[in-house]
Amino acid sequence: KSVLLHNIDLDQGGVGSGALMSRNLIVTGGQGSISLWDIPRGSLLRKVVFSDGEQSVYVNHIVSVANNGIVCDQGQDLKIVF
Repeated sequence: KSVLLHNIDLDQGGVGSGALMSRNLIVTGGQGSISLWDIPRGSLLRKVVFSDGEQSVYVNHIVSVANNGIVCDQGQDLKIVF
């Protein structure tokens, strides 16, 4: 039987994509940013906001790299965050 751990309110713009970094961490992409979440606590650990000119473009196709980095695309740009 599945159990709902947390219900997290996200940005009004929604989520473009998400990826597990570990069994306790998930990264979600939104409008102009990515967010790192603590799954057991349901809390936001860090938000990385990309430059002002890219705020309206959603982050998509998030891939975890070696459990300590993220590669994602935002519009025509490839973003790499460690």
